[in-house]
Amino acid sequence: MIARREGSLNSFKKEQSVLHLNQEYQFFQKEGDMNAFLLMTGSGPLTILTSHMSIEDKGLLEKLHAKGIHKFISYRVPVDVARKRYGGHYDVVVNDLHESDDLRVLDYNGERAFHMFRFDELSDPHMHED
Repeated sequence: MIARREGSLNSFKKEQSVLHLNQEYQFFQKEGDMNAFLLMTGSGPLTILTSHMSIEDKGLLEKLHAKGIHKFISYRVPVDVARKRYGGHYDVVVNDLHESDDLRVLDYNGERAFHMFRFDELSDPHMHED
């Protein structure tokens, strides 16, 4: 009887572990739609999250223009690196209902945004000017 309970407990733990992994996978699937960029703008660096695949997507450029950003140098940042560096703040921004799904500002603080990532973690620069 005791062996049976231990077996049931082990099977329960395995089921819970699989459920936990499935929940994490679903979270990353949703998050996988996001891209992170470090932007160097006239008013300083900032880090954004977006569902757009390219920094040159028309819809994203319209959102940036609405924020007064018409000229910038951008670097793609690996999303997993941004999530690790910003920790809980990253999760707050991703789940913020007040921000649009296609543009979320992860960091307005230029000094922090600039120093958050090493150059070898960034993509080649992309320049945009209207």
